[in-house]
Amino acid sequence: MSFYDLATECQQLARMDEATTMSSISYLPTQVGAVRAALKGLGKKKGQWNLEILEGDEETTVRFEDALEIKVPKNHWDHFQGIFDGVLSSSNYLELSTVGLLDSVDESENGLLEQRLQEIHSKIQEQVDSPAVQRANKVTAQWLAQFGGDTAIDESVLIPLPISSEWKDAFVDDLTEDCKDDLGQLEIVLKKLQNIKAVRECSFLAGGRAVCNYQGLQLVFEASTSWSGTNRFSIAIHDDEAADAVEEALMGVPRIGNVFYPRGGQMDQRLGSDSVLNIIKETIDDMTTEKE
Repeated sequence: MSFYDLATECQQLARMDEATTMSSISYLPTQVGAVRAALKGLGKKKGQWNLEILEGDEETTVRFEDALEIKVPKNHWDHFQGIFDGVLSSSNYLELSTVGLLDSVDESENGLLEQRLQEIHSKIQEQVDSPAVQRANKVTAQWLAQFGGDTAIDESVLIPLPISSEWKDAFVDDLTEDCKDDLGQLEIVLKKLQNIKAVRECSFLAGGRAVCNYQGLQLVFEASTSWSGTNRFSIAIHDDEAADAVEEALMGVPRIGNVFYPRGGQMDQRLGSDSVLNIIKETIDDMTTEKE
């Protein structure tokens, strides 16, 4: 074997050895610590590193010469760049500074924590904004505007009606009470929110109950939204004479005992003269006037 052939074979073996000893890690927001440790180790070896960035269909591979490669999923690329407090180019070098790197990592983690909390808020808001919940919330607000009454928190519903911003903030605080500074646990909460029904054991997605005294009569209004997005309303009138008069005025609204069960389409009309709520109010007002 010639000296040239021997030298060539040695170079190939060296490259094979380098390839087998190259460290490879995957980047996830929950594994920032592992990335920090790996980069910190490189920084101790030398300051300046040549970069090679390989674009794939689902992930991008960042290589620090023959020492380390980091596989970054496409949806986490922006987070990954935050570690370096700047944008990585396709052909560049990086001056690893341990102090700067650690500061950048901390900033990246804080940003991710805030982003995950915002995503949890958004997931809850998606449920609040669903058409069925919004209709039930609107009718509940109309009832309270017409008749007043006291509402109470019902443990059998996830979203209490009428909806308040205070409830949403308190609900998110409850979900994240023990994990606001734990990125991994926030990821678990987000994953759990993909199936909102699994978040808490409740019979209904949304619901509300209001008890009021109107013109000397006790009225009880209830609204609920099922997990499948179906609304159900009921109005109880605790006076036989008033219930009979309302039944005659409403026409077509089912009644069992002194409880009326308007269909959703009958309840979420605009507050015109033919709406269920206005008819009930006008009927009771007329009865009261006649008695007086």
